[in-house]
Amino acid sequence: RDKGVDIRGYLLTCIAGLRKQWFLIGMALAILLAQFHPAPGCKGGLLKPEFTVKYIAVSLIFLNSGLSVKTEDLKHALLLVKLHLFIQLYTFVFIPITTTLV
Repeated sequence: RDKGVDIRGYLLTCIAGLRKQWFLIGMALAILLAQFHPAPGCKGGLLKPEFTVKYIAVSLIFLNSGLSVKTEDLKHALLLVKLHLFIQLYTFVFIPITTTLV
């Protein structure tokens, strides 16, 4: 057997790379599909982007982000009660008072 070219190893490396970049590849394919067949994504089209993009897509993005947070990180963030209280007071008390006074 020739030791020069390991095609099987090369293919496995390529497949592993494609699996790592599945989202980017999917986005590129979606863009290409939309370029050649835009009708389903037009306003009033099959995908109803006026609703799906505004509500469903945004909800799925936030859900995916929330599900990807590690439990330990979530626990740590929840224990920062003083910081959260400061941010809430600053946002909902201090900023409205200062903007009405100015």
